[in-house]
Amino acid sequence: MGLKAAATLALPLAWAVAAVLFAHTASRCAPVLLIRFLRYGGDLEHAKAKPLAQQISVGGLSVAAAWVLLLSACLVAWQPAWWKAVTVSLLAALIGVWWCARWFQKRLGGYTGDTLGASQQITEVLILLAWVAALR
Repeated sequence: MGLKAAATLALPLAWAVAAVLFAHTASRCAPVLLIRFLRYGGDLEHAKAKPLAQQISVGGLSVAAAWVLLLSACLVAWQPAWWKAVTVSLLAALIGVWWCARWFQKRLGGYTGDTLGASQQITEVLILLAWVAALR
């Protein structure tokens, strides 16, 4: 692929910055949702992260969701044409969290520290893919 062809496939810089910022913020909500709705699936007796909250309060979940909603609103206010990308990305993130929750529950009986990190990474990739797909 030549340099000209690669340049025509690239997203404009503003789209790319918005996508990365949104994916970074929204994907961090995935582990919070999993902690809130799943139980710890590891061995509590030998867990390295015993101080980790076994449950996130509704208030804690609300704060995480508020950051995502605030950023969503700011992005759409700044560039109204991005409403589709924001909506599709949020839907992709929710599907990713749902899939992770089902998989972790089935395989481990809940979440562990490693699965929380994996869920964040999975949802971040899904958000970025959905953002690009929606803007194309």
